[in-house]
Amino acid sequence: MAEQSFDKLNILKRRSLPYEQYFGEMKLTDKQKKNRKKTALIIEDYIMIFFDALLANMDLGQLNKVALTQELTYMIYDVVEEEKFFGDDEQQVEKYVENLVEEIYESTVENLESSPDDYDYTGENPYWVSEDRAQFVAENESNTLWGSKEFIEAKENGKTHKIWMAYPDDRVRLTHQEVNGAKIPIDSYFDVGRARMLYPKDVTSELSTGAECPEEVIGCRCVAVYV
Repeated sequence: MAEQSFDKLNILKRRSLPYEQYFGEMKLTDKQKKNRKKTALIIEDYIMIFFDALLANMDLGQLNKVALTQELTYMIYDVVEEEKFFGDDEQQVEKYVENLVEEIYESTVENLESSPDDYDYTGENPYWVSEDRAQFVAENESNTLWGSKEFIEAKENGKTHKIWMAYPDDRVRLTHQEVNGAKIPIDSYFDVGRARMLYPKDVTSELSTGAECPEEVIGCRCVAVYV
């Protein structure tokens, strides 16, 4: 979520990474990587459907936000509910889906209208409705969703602590380096720059401020290890 400001950093450069590379760089098991890729592909398809519908509406001069966001909401909700990414917490489900759909819609429309000449890295497609952007959003959201599910499962399996594991290369953020290796009780929050998160990319838990801190969430390759 809150991808708009980060979107603007890489116009005419590929913003997303191929899923095999993005998830492959993370300290995940093969099963975790497979799960994330599967979910990302589904979300990417749904976002592209939304982009196509949005462009069709704009071509007709009839931008129907209610209809467009309703369809995308149903699609994202189905993804979240199928895997029970937030367990039985309907409030978290609604918060996540509502915030994501609103952000995608508003940032897409705003940037199509204010920056219509911004193209993706191929130079052929408007970036804001491109496959590159759909992949970029999908890979980030897949990480967020599986991070939530793995946190819930760790608690159900009796894990009591968690360790923040940053990816050890020169692209990792300083704020993530600073928390790397930190071991805290499972219900405590990691302090990462301005953000407080239960796990990397946490944007929905009750006291999380991840959604307000895109600089600590977007493109994050950190993982939580539960012990």
